[in-house]
Amino acid sequence: MTTERPLVAPRLTKEQTEAFHALRNPDYGNFVLLSGHVNGEPAAMICVLTTEADGGATITPMYVEVTKTMILTNQWGDPTQTEAAPGAASEPAKL
Repeated sequence: MTTERPLVAPRLTKEQTEAFHALRNPDYGNFVLLSGHVNGEPAAMICVLTTEADGGATITPMYVEVTKTMILTNQWGDPTQTEAAPGAASEPAKL
């Protein structure tokens, strides 16, 4: 007997959706690509660079690179890819 999973609405917030659309819009020029660390691992980040009135700046990470030890899951908590040999293509995400 198989149990069908109910469809789950995406868990994206309005702010996340707006940030994604701004990232794709050429009118916004305050996105920067920076290197940093996520959980101690080197990773690239897409950030918003905001200039403050006092001349300072705020860097807000929006998206970070998936690192080798991160475990990605779908909306039900299932892993989205299988283990693969180095250099081998992994299976596509099952959403």
